[in-house]
Amino acid sequence: MGCEQVLRQQNSLKNLPLQMKSPVLGFVRVSDSPLTYQAFTRLSGTITPVAAFPSASGAANALNDAGVIVGWSGFNAIKIENGALVNLGQLQPSFPSASAKAHDINNPGLIVGESTPPQGEPGSVRAFLHDGIQMTNLGTLPGLSLFSAAYAINDVGQIVGWSGNSIDTGKAFIYHNGSMNELGSLPGSNKCWATDINHNGIAIGTCNVGTNARGVLFINGLAIDINDLIPSNSGWTIRWPQSINSFMEVVGRGDFGGQQRPVLLKIRCPECRIKATAIAHP
Repeated sequence: MGCEQVLRQQNSLKNLPLQMKSPVLGFVRVSDSPLTYQAFTRLSGTITPVAAFPSASGAANALNDAGVIVGWSGFNAIKIENGALVNLGQLQPSFPSASAKAHDINNPGLIVGESTPPQGEPGSVRAFLHDGIQMTNLGTLPGLSLFSAAYAINDVGQIVGWSGNSIDTGKAFIYHNGSMNELGSLPGSNKCWATDINHNGIAIGTCNVGTNARGVLFINGLAIDINDLIPSNSGWTIRWPQSINSFMEVVGRGDFGGQQRPVLLKIRCPECRIKATAIAHP
C-alpha cells in the first residue's frame, strides 16, 4: 500500500493560530485492485475515514469548516459532503481529454480549481469557480491566454492562482468581483504562481527565477522574496509556501541542511518588511 498526504488544513486555520486544534486533511491508497483512495481527517491523533473514491489517480485537496472536502478523481473534480461523493463535472465534459481538479473550498461553499475549457483547446486548461450549481470559466490574464488555474479562495471570495502561455511560464493572479489582475513577480522570474490567500487578502506562492524556486509574499501590489525576510544565516531557503492564515503563519516547504523539509514561518508585520522565523521540522 502507498500513502500520500496533503499539506492543507481546515479552512478555519485562516482565522485561528496554528496551535489551535483543527482537522488536517489527507488521503491514503487503500486498494491496489481496483486502485482506490480513501480521504480522511485527523484531529488530536484520531483518524476518521471520510469517503473512498475509486480511480487510477485522485486527491483530496481541501476542506472547509463544515467538513466539506474537495479534490479530484480520475478526470473529474469532486466534492465530498456528509460522506457522499459528488461529481462537480468539467467545463467541457464532451471533449475527449477533458479533466477537472478542485483545489480549494471556502466556508460559503465556493470551490475553485482548473478544467479543460469549453472551446476544447488541446493541452490547455482554465481556472474555474463552482458555486454549488455550475462551473464558471474565470479566463486568463491578458496576453497569457493558454493556461490558468485557481488554487485558493478566501471567505471574501478572492481567488488566487496562475495564468500563462506554457507550463513553464506565467504570472500569479488574483480574481475578485469578475476581474483578474496580476499579483506581481520577482525580478528575473519566468513563472510565478499563488498557492493561498488569507482573509486579509495577503497571498503567498512561488516564483521560479530560472531553475531557482523562491517563496513569495504578495502584499499591497508587491511580490516580496520571503528569503529576504529571514536571517541570512538561518540555513533556510524557502521555496514552496503552501498555506497562510490571518495570523501571518505560513506552512510549506524549503531547503535546510541540503535537504527539503516542511517549514513553519511566523511573519511579523506591521508593514511586512518583516522578521520571519523559520522553524525546522525533521
